Amino acid sequence: MSNADKFINLLEEGKIRKHVLPNNAPDYSKFQERKDLENYKFFVNSFALDEIMKCEVAFYNGDEQI
Repeated sequence: MSNADKFINLLEEGKIRKHVLPNNAPDYSKFQERKDLENYKFFVNSFALDEIMKCEVAFYNGDEQI
């Protein structure tokens, strides 16, 4: 019996619950996108972003083309 056949067999017997199957998560976008945007706006307006922007970054020339 192949692995695919075993998988189908387990599904048919109800030994694998629907919520553990791939691509079966609840819809993320309805509420969570709005909440993420609110959190992002809060972060942008906070002093934390100002502190991050003050940090100096080391020069990186890995993207330069010769």
